[in-house]
Amino acid sequence: MLFKIKYYLIGALSIIPLDFYFNQILSPQKKEQVLKLLLRLVLLGAVLATFSGLVGYFTGFNPLRMVHVQTERNGGLFGMLMTYGHSIAWLSLILVAMCSHFKSIQKLISFGPLLFCIFVSLLGLFTSHVRGAWLAFLAGCLLINKKLTMVLVVLMVLGALGGQLHNPDFFKTQIVRKTSNEERVGSWLAAIKAFQEKPLLGYGYLNFEPHSKEIKERYGLPVADFGGHAHNDFLEILATSGIFGAICFLSWLFLWWKEMGKRRDLGTQLVRPFMVCFIVSGLTQVTFNDGECQFFVMIVYALSLVI
Repeated sequence: MLFKIKYYLIGALSIIPLDFYFNQILSPQKKEQVLKLLLRLVLLGAVLATFSGLVGYFTGFNPLRMVHVQTERNGGLFGMLMTYGHSIAWLSLILVAMCSHFKSIQKLISFGPLLFCIFVSLLGLFTSHVRGAWLAFLAGCLLINKKLTMVLVVLMVLGALGGQLHNPDFFKTQIVRKTSNEERVGSWLAAIKAFQEKPLLGYGYLNFEPHSKEIKERYGLPVADFGGHAHNDFLEILATSGIFGAICFLSWLFLWWKEMGKRRDLGTQLVRPFMVCFIVSGLTQVTFNDGECQFFVMIVYALSLVI
C-alpha cells in the first residue's frame, strides 16, 4: 500500500524536470509543437476510450477490448465507472474552458476538432450516469461562464427526460439510485466515526476500507454489509490520516489555488475551474486515492506551475 504514495509524489517531483524541459531546453516554437502533440495524444486517448465505452453502452460489446459489457452505464474503455466518470468530467471541463478562451490556445488545436472532442467527452460524461461527476462538471463551469452552465443544465435535463421516455425506470435506476445513496451515507458516517476514534493520524493510509464494515457494525450504521472507502475525499483523509493529513491536504489545495490566482494568464482560467471540479468530485467519491485520478490531478498540478 505504501508504494501507492508514488502517485502523490508525481506532482512535486515533476515540477523541476518539466520546468527545465519546457522553459530551458525547448525554444518557444518547439515548446508549442510539443504541447500540441501532447494535447493531441491526450484527446486521441480520451476519444477512443469514450468511443469504446459508448459502443459498449449501446450494443453491449466493447470493440477495443473485444469483450461483452453491461449496457446500463458507460464505463469507458475498462469499465471503471467512477474513475471514468470523474476523469471525463475533469477533461470535459478543461476542454470547455479552452473553448471559452480559444484565442489563447488556437495555435494548439483548431476550433472544429475542439468542439468535436467536447461533444464526445460530454456524451461520455452523460452516459456514465455518475451523478457526482455531473455536479462537479457544472460547478466548474460556473467559474467559466454562468450562462453556459445554465445551457448545459437544460441540455442535461432534456437528456434525462429523453432517457426516461426511452426507459420508464431511467430516473429510478440512473438518477435516484436509492441503494447507492444509502451506501454513501453509511460510508460517510463510518468515516466520521473512524476519525473520532483516531483523530490525530487516523487508521493509516488506505486502511479505512478494510475496517469500514467493522466500524458500521460496531455503531449500527446503515448498510453495514457494504464495505469500501469513504466515498468522499475529505472524510477519507480524515479517517485514514487524521487531522494531520487533512491539514496537509487543505493546505496544498489552498496554496495551489493561491498560486493560480497570482497569475493573470490562461493557466488561471483553465486550472481554477478544474480545481473546483476536482473538489466537488471529492464530495461524493474518493478520487484522490484512485491511481488513475491521482495521476491526472498531479500532472495537471505540475504542468500548471511550469507552463
